[in-house]
Amino acid sequence: MDDDPKKLWLDPPQWQWVVNTLTRIDRNLMRLLGETQQMEIKMSAVDDAVSALTTQVQANTNAEASAVSLIQELAGLIQEHVDNPTVLTELAAKLKASAEALAAAVAANTPTAPEPAA
Repeated sequence: MDDDPKKLWLDPPQWQWVVNTLTRIDRNLMRLLGETQQMEIKMSAVDDAVSALTTQVQANTNAEASAVSLIQELAGLIQEHVDNPTVLTELAAKLKASAEALAAAVAANTPTAPEPAA
C-alpha cells in the first residue's frame, strides 16, 4: 500500500457501502423523475381543461348577452305595437321560434350527467 496522503483508499466493505448508497440515490432519482413526468402530464391535462372551460364560459357569456339584448328588443317592440294585434301575433311567433331554437341549442350542447358511483 502506498502511504501517500493524497490518495483515498477504501477497503472492500467501504466500497460496497459507497456503491450501495449510489445505487439507492440513483433509484430514488429515477422514481422522482418518473413522478415528475406523471405530474407534468396531469398538469398539462389540467391546463387543457382550464382552457376549454375558459372558452366555454366566454361562449356562455356571449350567448347570455345576446339573449338579454333579444329580450330587451322584444320588450321594446311589444310596447311599440301594443295596440296592433297582428304585429304582436307575429312577434309571438318569432319569439316561439327563437325559444325553440335556443332550447335545441342548449339540449345539444349540454353534456349528459355522469352515472352516480355505486
